[in-house]
Amino acid sequence: FTESTTFNFRSYKPSTQTKLIICDILGNIIKEIKINSEKFTFNRENLANGIYIFSIIENGNFIVRGKMVIE
Repeated sequence: FTESTTFNFRSYKPSTQTKLIICDILGNIIKEIKINSEKFTFNRENLANGIYIFSIIENGNFIVRGKMVIE
């Protein structure tokens, strides 16, 4: 994506303990954002172009992990 991307949770309802963690390719945490709705838009802001790993975590448990490319 270039400016923003939207996460939609169809079969999962985030709790107050749900967060999105963005890491660089080396595993360094770049951003940590609380999620509190079934639809969440992530804005790139000042992230450089590149490959990032995202994790959705709730109460310390991984819900999903994936890769995103910012161009």
